[in-house]
Amino acid sequence: MSKLIRVISSRLPGRRCKLYAAYATEVSQCFELPMEINYHDRKEPHGAGYPSLMVDDEHIFPSDGEILSPEDICAALVRKGIDPRAAPSFQAKLEEIHGSILQGG
Repeated sequence: MSKLIRVISSRLPGRRCKLYAAYATEVSQCFELPMEINYHDRKEPHGAGYPSLMVDDEHIFPSDGEILSPEDICAALVRKGIDPRAAPSFQAKLEEIHGSILQGG
């Protein structure tokens, strides 16, 4: 059964919305999973509003309580039966995305 990667974003995405969309794109490409972006008007991080990232219907929650890290993404994939080590350099790509968006704006 294919997993769905879903981003809940603002129509005018800020850093976290951009970060989560970039993470989702990388997951989708590396593991050939469908991805969708849903736009929401309500800010509710890691809940029904934006910014949120989900695998199927399960929200991924940041371990630091603020922003998703590459480790959070990998842990969520493992919980869903996807081995992040199956895609060479996957975590390194997530680290690059994380640094680029959060430090570069």
